[in-house]
Amino acid sequence: MKTYRLYFMTANGNHIERVEAIEARNDSDAIRYGQIYAGPQALELWLGSRKVLAFESHPYCPQSDRARIGRLPERAFAPVAEVA
Repeated sequence: MKTYRLYFMTANGNHIERVEAIEARNDSDAIRYGQIYAGPQALELWLGSRKVLAFESHPYCPQSDRARIGRLPERAFAPVAEVA
């Protein structure tokens, strides 16, 4: 597994707002994960010093948050203990 970084850019695209580490086997898997977050905020996907892909911002994103959450990989969720 390789560690990719997904940068969430500010509205003007000049600064990094936050970053998320992504563990993926290859570029294709990392890109699929990044697509989950694609929408109104510009994103950049990096592996080391190589920019893999820039996701442009889209003011209108036809996918609802519920649909986007439904596509998250299972590893994105931690098991929840049942409450007695």
